[in-house]
Amino acid sequence: MTTLNLALAQHKIEVVPTGDVEIRFAESEDIDAIFRMVLRFIESTEYGNHIKVDGQTLYKTIDQLFSHDDHALLVADRSGQIIGTIGIIIFRNLYSGIVESTELFWWVEPEHRRTKAGMLLLKKAEMWSRDRGAQYLTMIAPNERIERLYTRRGFTKIETNYRRKL
Repeated sequence: MTTLNLALAQHKIEVVPTGDVEIRFAESEDIDAIFRMVLRFIESTEYGNHIKVDGQTLYKTIDQLFSHDDHALLVADRSGQIIGTIGIIIFRNLYSGIVESTELFWWVEPEHRRTKAGMLLLKKAEMWSRDRGAQYLTMIAPNERIERLYTRRGFTKIETNYRRKL
């Protein structure tokens, strides 16, 4: 039994089979669904209390993820319906020069969680990053539940961010 399945079993969480979920690179016709998901991510996390989204800026940012080799925009597609997304960028670490990747956003629609779609997105992002020479992947943990998930997956907490209006 995998670590994830063991953790889910201990918490008596049902896992829905993922046989009909395809993880693929986003296409231009997916941008509206991705836009709505990123908005829901911001609105449903602490970010919503601190970030006023400018729709044009967000839309442009998502669109730019299609046009760079060092950016990836992945979606979880269930029978033609986009149920999750992850945006990743590759960069050289400012201090070490090591190639790394970082998450811009990661979201699975609430009604499709516990289906492993999120884990499949994360695994595909890790593979994509590794294939481009990244030695590390940095993920955002907006709450303790996600922090625990990362810890179980072998991530190490390295920083906590604070923000103040100037």
